[in-house]
Amino acid sequence: SFPTRRSSDLIAGAGSNNTREAIELVQLAKQAGADAALIITPYYNKPTPDGLVAHFKALADSASMPFILYNVPGRTGQNVLPKTIARIAKEVPEVIGCKEATGDIKQGTELIELMGRDFTVLSGDDFTVLPLLCVGGHGTISVTSNVMPAKMSGMIAAFNKRDNARAQALNLEMMPVNRAMFIETNPIPVK
Repeated sequence: SFPTRRSSDLIAGAGSNNTREAIELVQLAKQAGADAALIITPYYNKPTPDGLVAHFKALADSASMPFILYNVPGRTGQNVLPKTIARIAKEVPEVIGCKEATGDIKQGTELIELMGRDFTVLSGDDFTVLPLLCVGGHGTISVTSNVMPAKMSGMIAAFNKRDNARAQALNLEMMPVNRAMFIETNPIPVK
């Protein structure tokens, strides 16, 4: 169901730097009925591209379901480049998308260019939601939406209706909150 991008899809966070632990989390997510699993790239041990492919293959072998690769170098210490993401998605078809949290619109654009429109690219950085939508992104997994859900979903809806003035106004209205959400490590400001 996830590739249809319904607003009711449930994506369960199921990643770990420990492949065995991530396998258990993916299996639990699937058993619980999640539509997809959000898989952070292994942090701390920072595997090579071959290691990343092996990690995602092991997860898919244990519980085949749609995966969203979570690329967040600020947390993992490793930036997974678009070519590596393309390789992972080619070798592990369960990887259907990426939560792009580099804050780098150039890299996000390169990922969309390389992967095409059928690969789901979601902003993982609230400052880049609107710009990423403008270059072909699909939406967001957002921190700010925890405190301003109507404004974030309204901005995306306005963008999808081609109401650029409304989308831009909502984006600018949320910017102070976006900054506040990162004054301290997430999720502290939300709580």
